[in-house]
Amino acid sequence: MAQKKIAEFGNFATIVCTESAANTLTYKKLETGIDIMQKMAWIVSRIEYYVDCASSKYNGTDDVLLLALMTTNTRTTIATNATYTDPSVIDIMSFSRKDLGTAATGLFITMPFVKDFTALPGGGLVIPPNPLYGACQGAGLASATESVLKVYYQAIELAGDDYWALVQARRLLTA
Repeated sequence: MAQKKIAEFGNFATIVCTESAANTLTYKKLETGIDIMQKMAWIVSRIEYYVDCASSKYNGTDDVLLLALMTTNTRTTIATNATYTDPSVIDIMSFSRKDLGTAATGLFITMPFVKDFTALPGGGLVIPPNPLYGACQGAGLASATESVLKVYYQAIELAGDDYWALVQARRLLTA
């Protein structure tokens, strides 16, 4: 893949995704200001997930919050196994409650939850930066929740054929 680095330093983008109602798949578009015809790509080296983990929201075992970085906002759920094979899903993270023993047990949670892609060839995931969506969906939660995705990336410019191949690779093809 022929590429030209735009800058030698890293950048980050933040997506704040708030469910429109409890347990409802909600999308938040990241406005990158990059036109699809610019043939730009991002090398994503790291994603940090910040989760609202108030115990009042997770009131039963197996209550779960799913977060995803996606190139589409057309899925009706991200809470199925089909999500993991969808090429429009760049990354997905699950945060859930599991009850162990008596109600008095507990643990401390350290945030953010980090996905590091620097060990991949090229230093990360190569993605088209437009469109990009943060997605959040709870299951069993007592109220709507807000989460933050912080995406660390480096902008690159791709040759025309390479760029269109990248865009097509992130499209969901159905039979």
